[in-house]
Amino acid sequence: MKYQNHGEPCQPMSANKVNSLTPHRTKPFGRLTLWPFRCLLCGCSADAVRVTRDLCLQCEQNLPLAGRVCECCGLPVPENSGPRCGSCLASPMFDACLAPFEYAYPVDCLIKAFKFQKNFAAGNVLAQLFVQHYLVGSGLTASRPELLIPVPLHRRRRLLRGFNQAEELAGMIHRHCRLSLGVWEALRVVYNEPQAVLDKKHREQNLQHVFCIPGKLQSVCKGRHVAVMDDVITTGSTLRALTSHLYAAGAARVSVWAIARTF
Repeated sequence: MKYQNHGEPCQPMSANKVNSLTPHRTKPFGRLTLWPFRCLLCGCSADAVRVTRDLCLQCEQNLPLAGRVCECCGLPVPENSGPRCGSCLASPMFDACLAPFEYAYPVDCLIKAFKFQKNFAAGNVLAQLFVQHYLVGSGLTASRPELLIPVPLHRRRRLLRGFNQAEELAGMIHRHCRLSLGVWEALRVVYNEPQAVLDKKHREQNLQHVFCIPGKLQSVCKGRHVAVMDDVITTGSTLRALTSHLYAAGAARVSVWAIARTF
């Protein structure tokens, strides 16, 4: 069930889950087309939707922002605390972490529609929202990434899914953040169980010897600040495994980017 539009600009967000998003033809990120924009969440018409985004203002205002989070792991910290949580003060999970949304309704619906239903219009909206938050906050960061690398999928899972959602997001985002895209992407050389079905302990075991950094990518990232792109951060096991390989390949600094973070 999707939101119904009864003549008003937008229906307020409901606690009821939706099983699918409003169907819509995919449009290139940031380009105008003859197809009218329509909110993917409530289905309201183009009059209430931004000119270049399939999301109305009212639905956007109800998205679950991450709020005040640790700059290294992306988990919530108290309002009166410093920029890092206690765990990252002792041992930072990452050099930096940017995940502007909590993995909750309706962001989770947009991500699942993009990832599992090939709804690229949802992917466009997610990429645009990420860029918006990056550009607002990037002025506060002294060191910006120079290279963006998507988290790889094993070729078998990529064949089954038809695409790599992290690669698609990185392709949409890198131009607007003025970053080079890692065209020689990291390789996932072991086909393993999906991380989503495992607990934290088995997630880490599941990622041993999974990634490989090709020689061309090693030469490109050596001495540079690299950002790694994924759709969702859960335990961080996948990103920790990949960042360790990038450090071994000579990267000077590695930030992790995602659309959302589980709390």
